[in-house]
Amino acid sequence: RTLIATEYEGAPLPEPPAGTKITLYRFLQEALTNVRKHAHAHRVVVKLKYVPQEISLTVTDDGQGFLLQDHLPSSEELGGLGLVGMQERLKVIGGSVEIVTAPGQGTRLIAHVPLKEAA
Repeated sequence: RTLIATEYEGAPLPEPPAGTKITLYRFLQEALTNVRKHAHAHRVVVKLKYVPQEISLTVTDDGQGFLLQDHLPSSEELGGLGLVGMQERLKVIGGSVEIVTAPGQGTRLIAHVPLKEAA
């Protein structure tokens, strides 16, 4: 639908709790929507990794990037949508989001989610 080349790299991982699965799904959904709407990207790479006690889901695009400080208003201003919404949803399950971007450099979003029960 978007004509953006998409590559996926996945790794075997233990079954995460239902809340973690839906949060990661929503993170990916929002990240790909942002790529489609704003990045002007030609390629996006999605990577799912598991290291003991943590899942990371990374979405990297080759788009235009942006100045991070210009896109992180308070959650009250955004109503819990976009990048702030991603951070808030991940925080609820003990996770976090890492954002790496700069104008002309593309964007990489990384969701980090702990799995305490996976020893």
